[in-house]
Amino acid sequence: METFAIFCTVFFFGKRLRRAPERVTDVELTELRYAGKPARFHAPFSPAPISDLIVHVHHHGLGHLGMSKGLRTLGISKWYALIVRDC
Repeated sequence: METFAIFCTVFFFGKRLRRAPERVTDVELTELRYAGKPARFHAPFSPAPISDLIVHVHHHGLGHLGMSKGLRTLGISKWYALIVRDC
């Protein structure tokens, strides 16, 4: 359904968009959004850094879990596996 909506948007609005006097790209919109003092304050609290932190912690945890499970099959303590992985 989403693909059809994008197709309709391009088909119906393509000529109008070409005739538009001023076009703004995604990069320009991002620069406008994060420009100035208020944006510099709010940027760390936007969803992107928060979700990046969550994904990073999740993947780090998966690495610890995999390492500890792998070394436990060799008879090595899971706590030793955590120490070895962090070094």
